[in-house]
Amino acid sequence: MILNYSSVIFLGFVLMFGVSERTASLLSIPATYATAFGFIFSYGKLLVAMAGSRLLPRLLRVRQTKTHAPYWSLILGSVVGYGLCLLIYYQPTIGAKLFNVCILSAFVAYTAQCVGYIMLSTKYKNLPREFRSPLGVYGAVYSMFVWLLASVSIVGFQKDDGFAISVFVGMCIFFSIFYHVYSKNRQTFSEEERKILFVAHVINCKHYLD
Repeated sequence: MILNYSSVIFLGFVLMFGVSERTASLLSIPATYATAFGFIFSYGKLLVAMAGSRLLPRLLRVRQTKTHAPYWSLILGSVVGYGLCLLIYYQPTIGAKLFNVCILSAFVAYTAQCVGYIMLSTKYKNLPREFRSPLGVYGAVYSMFVWLLASVSIVGFQKDDGFAISVFVGMCIFFSIFYHVYSKNRQTFSEEERKILFVAHVINCKHYLD
């Protein structure tokens, strides 16, 4: 994803402003680093949330005393990311294939977010929100169509001999087994989930009573 964003910026500088490739590369560096830190922040919060629900070991929810940084989550994510970097460094040919796996995973995640948005917008209209999309459900349906179409382009038109879809399905199977073997009997609601779901439960009960 980082390479994707920086490539877009690179092409934008070259095509729109007519700058040299060297200058465009230099101008793309800040965005590349900013994107990297953005993803570090995101996977740290995601691992903490999953640990709070006991889908992952509780250790990943531990935070640093002064800064409240979830250092175990950040360390785990960084180790996995660095391991993939080493794999691509020593096996350069696998880089494009792993990129397709990442993009396919992102497209499926975005599609799931659209489905979740539609469900929340139709069933739980009164839930408090920090932002309301002006396009509403129609925008989510359109976005979902775009992500599904993009997923088809990855699965069927990248000439990777089915590597992306095979690895993606393999990950789904692995994490499903992990969930049923480890997480299912431990899973609970984190404090954040409990607050949101309590409001949703009240709204749902009110809907049926009306």
